[in-house]
Amino acid sequence: MGDEWKDLYKTNEQPAQHSGPLIYYNDLVIDHFTNPRNVGELENPDGKVVVGDPSCGDQMMVSIKISDN
Repeated sequence: MGDEWKDLYKTNEQPAQHSGPLIYYNDLVIDHFTNPRNVGELENPDGKVVVGDPSCGDQMMVSIKISDN
């Protein structure tokens, strides 16, 4: 599978042959999903939160490290 799926997100019209849910995201969201950055675990974070729904697997941990107040 190449990048053809990205074309589905560039229109507000749903395809005629549609067999499931389709959610439209803007190019920035797609870019962050396909090219993740700032990924990994911080050592000794100043704050940490886990958000999402673990029952369906949608879960994310966000950490923050504060410097210079």
